[in-house]
Formats: sequence, C-alpha cells, structure tokens
Amino acid sequence: MENNIKVICTKCGGELLPDQEGKIYRCMYCGVAFGSTVLFNKDAHTKAHKALVIGEYNEADVWYSCMLMRDPGNVYALRGRVLCAGKWKRPADISTSLKMSDIRFNNLYERIAEGAAHADEKYSEYFISFNKLVNILAQIQGKSFELRSLIKENDEPSGKRDTVTYSKGMLGTAFETTRKVLNLMDIEFGLDKTPDPEE
Repeated sequence: MENNIKVICTKCGGELLPDQEGKIYRCMYCGVAFGSTVLFNKDAHTKAHKALVIGEYNEADVWYSCMLMRDPGNVYALRGRVLCAGKWKRPADISTSLKMSDIRFNNLYERIAEGAAHADEKYSEYFISFNKLVNILAQIQGKSFELRSLIKENDEPSGKRDTVTYSKGMLGTAFETTRKVLNLMDIEFGLDKTPDPEE
C-alpha cells in the first residue's frame, strides 16, 4: 500500500524509491534514505510540532521534511521548516536581540522561498510577510548582503514590497508591525494550533 505513494526528496527533488522489502526509501539521484516507519508515520505532524515547541529544532526539521516528502505543499511543514531554520518556536518568538549568522539568514531565505513556491496560493501573503520580517531583521543586524524578494518587480502590487529599506528610526516599528501581521496570519490560518494526527 505505501509502495504506491510517490515520495519526493526534499534535498534534490528526485523520487525516493522503496527497496524490495519496502522498508527503506532511497533517492536514486542524491542517495538520501529514510525508513518507511519514519516516512509514513501517522503522528509525524504531532511529533514535529512537539519537537518544535520544546526547542528540538533538528528533530522537528526531520519530521517536517518527511511530511514534505509525501505532501510538498503542506503549509504546516513549510512553516515549521522556516521556524526551525530561525530557531524559533513561533513567529511571536522572533526577536531583534538575537544575532544571527549569514548562513542562518540564507537558510531562512531558502525555506521561505520554498514555502512560497510550494504552498497553496492562499498562503503566499504569509510567506511574503515572513520574508519581509527576515529582511527587516537583517537590516537591524546590519547585514550587508542584498535583501531578498519573493515578489517579482513586474508582478508587484501596490503596497506589497518585501524589500523596503527603512531608516534606522523606523526599523523597530516596521519589525513589530510585521511580526504582529505574521502572528495574526498564523491565527487566521490556524497555523498556531496543535495539529491533529494525520489520517
């Protein structure tokens, strides 16, 4: 039964194929492998959420990655991987006082872009807001790299820029406002709730 489910590698996008016994799924392109008990765990969502809540970001990330192998558009897993990259339990925990490395910023940008690319269109504004928040955080921390945008210039609707450069005096206000918007979206979409076990 599980052998009929297409499993996508989150590392390279290739298909993970089962061994003869159906116990190990391996990507023929990059070699990543997972046991079927992990990939098809009915409680993966709950386990990922619990690990995230207690700050076990690496464990949570593994569970979220497994969820995305079966369902690349799972917004809970896409959001969870962004939070894991930032080492945040929820958007309300994002702080300007925590210094982050360029590598961590790059991981955040990659995962936000992944979320924007794979989530249902109704969540696009959520990931644009996340990107805007990370851009503001990068400005607050004085990062010198170019801010990243999820919005193409020719598609940019009025008022939806996510790469605005703020004056030093406005950064704190912009950060707090954007974080509040992100928190409200979390509540609106039900992303702040403990997940029900998968069926």
